[in-house]
Amino acid sequence: GNSAGHEVLVDTWPDFKVVVTDHLDSYTNIYAAYYRDVGAYRDLLGSVITRNQSFRIHGNTGPTTPGKLSMYLLFGSNPRIPPQTVRLSSLDVSHMDLVNEMWSIGGNKHSRRYLESLIRRFPNFCLLDTSDNPVSWGLSDMFGAMMCSFTLPQHRGHGYNGALNILVAKHLHAQSYPCYGHVIPENFPMQRLQERVPIPRAPSRAKLAL
Repeated sequence: GNSAGHEVLVDTWPDFKVVVTDHLDSYTNIYAAYYRDVGAYRDLLGSVITRNQSFRIHGNTGPTTPGKLSMYLLFGSNPRIPPQTVRLSSLDVSHMDLVNEMWSIGGNKHSRRYLESLIRRFPNFCLLDTSDNPVSWGLSDMFGAMMCSFTLPQHRGHGYNGALNILVAKHLHAQSYPCYGHVIPENFPMQRLQERVPIPRAPSRAKLAL
């Protein structure tokens, strides 16, 4: 499927060697490349990528198999979460302004449009307070990566983000998707949280061409 509404380009049809997807604007100008012939891949990228604006390329040189995920869940009440103060739900478009404001690389109209696309199309979970306002949330992007996890400062210390990360991971694995996430190098608390899911640390850093 193409739930993100991306343009899909191939080098030849129907016997293609490269598939590249594309979208527009500074947040969703992302190319995902899947190829069997590196020469055909280079030729296609040279003709389709617009280099006068920011872009990202996600690529894979061969087939991969999702790694095994082990989870240890304790069923019952969590003593760190006050009873009847939050309930599990999912984000909707009415929450976009709050999520956009709290995102460390958001806060503008382009990031708002990007987050709207994610909230409308891809799995997410949140915890709502007694007034139905989000206090903690986690999203996934068009590549199935967990992202944008956040808990409002006044609600931290209850394990909300850890619980939501496990829920997102279980949801992705139930649909046969791998579970992984992007975390900036300076965000050590989130790195430790994802390692407790557990998501093993990648051997090298991801690099974005901007």
